Amino acid sequence: MTVADVGVAIVTYNSAAEIGDCLAALTMASRAPLQIVVVDNASQDQTLSIVHATAPHVMVIPNSSNRYYAAASNQGIAAIDAPFVLLLNPDAAVPPGGVDALRQFLERHPDAAAVAPRLIGPDGRRQPSLRELPGLDTLWYDFTGLSVLFPRSRIFGRWRMGYFNGAQERIVPQPMASCLLVRREVFTEIGGFDESYPMFFNDVDWCRRTALAGLWIYYTPEVSVRHTGGAAVNRRKVRMIWMSHYAYFVYLHRLYATRPLMRALVWISAPALFASAIVRSVWWGPLRRMLVGRSSYRGGN
Repeated sequence: MTVADVGVAIVTYNSAAEIGDCLAALTMASRAPLQIVVVDNASQDQTLSIVHATAPHVMVIPNSSNRYYAAASNQGIAAIDAPFVLLLNPDAAVPPGGVDALRQFLERHPDAAAVAPRLIGPDGRRQPSLRELPGLDTLWYDFTGLSVLFPRSRIFGRWRMGYFNGAQERIVPQPMASCLLVRREVFTEIGGFDESYPMFFNDVDWCRRTALAGLWIYYTPEVSVRHTGGAAVNRRKVRMIWMSHYAYFVYLHRLYATRPLMRALVWISAPALFASAIVRSVWWGPLRRMLVGRSSYRGGN
């Protein structure tokens, strides 16, 4: 049996609309065999039927309940014995030769622990998938609107790296894990995702631990991966809003664990953080349904 150089870990949750294209793209993304593992978080749609029908060679790990992203990703990583692990969202499609190009990038850059490609949306435009590590300052830049007013600022737009156009290869503190090729030995050294961040900020925490270990994560524009974005999150939007805000709070609380004054400021900032969650929940919940309902009603006249 041929041993794969690259293993692919895909976490699915009601991903029937996306997983077929994702797996089809992988058949042309590498000339060498890939070890593909799909970890399904108790999908209620046809996700598993599509996987079994279109890619019977894929290893499937079916969970009896939704274990969310961090735990399910760790399951997939643990099942892979290849020297490189590609973390891949089911709504991402790697271009022909894309996996090979990312692997070759790591082989050319022995100092790189991982590499992320350019992500492009359905409209063909580059997605803002690159980040610096957040802190209490970036939280307040968002609250005060400074990050919106000055998105390209190296201070106010620091978190989302609005100052970077994505055209050059560079080290990036925290790329989205929607498509990220990682050396298997890095997971051995620093561990997988912290499962106390079940859905959000687990990748931020992992990237921070990578940086603390003195390891570098790169971005390369030479590979462009089509990524829908938010496919699973949008299916349970309000719940995801609360989970993301709580994870942000936990991350900041741990970030300043040895700095009592900063940790106190995190607690002082908490009401504003959760007020933001309330506003977003109202918008994505009853208010949005009411506005959509009115629009539909007018359209029917």
